[in-house]
Amino acid sequence: MLRRFTSGRKLYSQCRYTSNDIKACIVGSGPAGFYTAKQLFKHPQLSDKNVHITMLERLPTPYGLVRYGVAPDHPEVKNVIHDFEKLIQSNQDKFTFVGNVEFGKDVLWKDLHNHFDVIVLSYGVDSDAKLGIPGEDLIGVESAREFVNWYNGFPELAQETPSWFEKANAKYTELFNAKNICIIGQGNVALDVARILSKDLENLKQFDVPDHVLTLLAQLPSLKNIFVVGRRGPVQSACTTKELREMKNLLPRSKFYVNPKDLNLSPLEQEELEKIGRAQKRLLEIMRVCDTPDESLINVQLLFYLSPVEFIASSSDPTRLGAIRFEKTKLEKNGNNVQAKGTGEFETIPCELAFRSIGYKSENKDPDIPFDTRRGIIKNENGRVVGLPDTFVAGWIKRGPSGVIATSIHDAEETVNELVKDVKPSNKGGVQALLKQIKQPVVHYEHYKKIDVHEIEKGKPVGKLREKVLRVAEMLEIAHKL
Repeated sequence: MLRRFTSGRKLYSQCRYTSNDIKACIVGSGPAGFYTAKQLFKHPQLSDKNVHITMLERLPTPYGLVRYGVAPDHPEVKNVIHDFEKLIQSNQDKFTFVGNVEFGKDVLWKDLHNHFDVIVLSYGVDSDAKLGIPGEDLIGVESAREFVNWYNGFPELAQETPSWFEKANAKYTELFNAKNICIIGQGNVALDVARILSKDLENLKQFDVPDHVLTLLAQLPSLKNIFVVGRRGPVQSACTTKELREMKNLLPRSKFYVNPKDLNLSPLEQEELEKIGRAQKRLLEIMRVCDTPDESLINVQLLFYLSPVEFIASSSDPTRLGAIRFEKTKLEKNGNNVQAKGTGEFETIPCELAFRSIGYKSENKDPDIPFDTRRGIIKNENGRVVGLPDTFVAGWIKRGPSGVIATSIHDAEETVNELVKDVKPSNKGGVQALLKQIKQPVVHYEHYKKIDVHEIEKGKPVGKLREKVLRVAEMLEIAHKL
């Protein structure tokens, strides 16, 4: 049985565990964490045991990628939060959310292993892959991940002056004078970045885009072209049909464009298209009807068969980006795979701002955890962490940054099926023992709902879904207000 009581500015949890209770700790409150919790609660091999779950999150707010990664103009994707809320409400006496606790800093693996019968690490990724080519440190070469954080209102973690947002605002204010922008990569994140930069602002104002972001997005006075560049061809495009279809709706501010010449498929590509199936065929159908640019608008163009080899400095300022040099590629068969190979021919595209969108990268949070630095994942076998007792992984930290939110469902099933093989109850202290060692204020689900209500109420007067709180310190003040 779990009951909660308040002491000072902290909310503590007091559990009275029985000898048959499994005390589980899930690190990370994104989709992977919640789907793992759902599998633990319903797994038939645990039906004769009471599973108590403590979910740790470094932010005061749950939902991870859904709250801060999904584009703000995709509210239907965020509806999965309702399912997570139902899970919490239906398991109130067996589920404890503990926010504002960072794994690797406030608690380590050893601490969790001392207090819980089983640990599932699902804390995702928090850095991005780099190209490793000359000129990548020039002013104007930016991370798509950081840009997504900015327009999604990812909160300020540190108490700094100027704040992260003030620094980002100043940087983008200057960089938004660009005439040409290149986005390197053609996945969903790349299209999100292109769409947010080029979409009619009246269509964005209703969503939870922070006010300062809307203000700066309105100030792109010189922008004429956004190039979304891939090293392979249209058949290998990594975006989904839904994301690409939305690019047709950028009017009246912008126009989505694909050069018809790029859609003349080689015999190899035709062969691959037949193998890949209907989804890619639908992508090509969308591209084929977007064959006319409009010089009076911002043109958002997909470019194919180009691999970046160098960021070139501006002729007027050697510290700033002025262009990108690409090597032209062609597709070749390599066993069962098709790869892009360099041709030795090059093309230079002028641009003053570029975003890397070639994938995210996980980092190790604790030296006791076996980590594959090359792949950016925790070493595991079907979700079981190699060499660590009672420890498992789920989500991107398990398999790498791939798939959509629903991919985490199967991923969680696999992990929990492995977990139930040998999990057993013990006399460990669980969440109450953990909370005794944490020094800073924690945020439970009841606390988070105060933040949630505050954001929704703040957004109502201006017709927005919510106005996000942008600083952890302010979140804690709202959460612990009596």
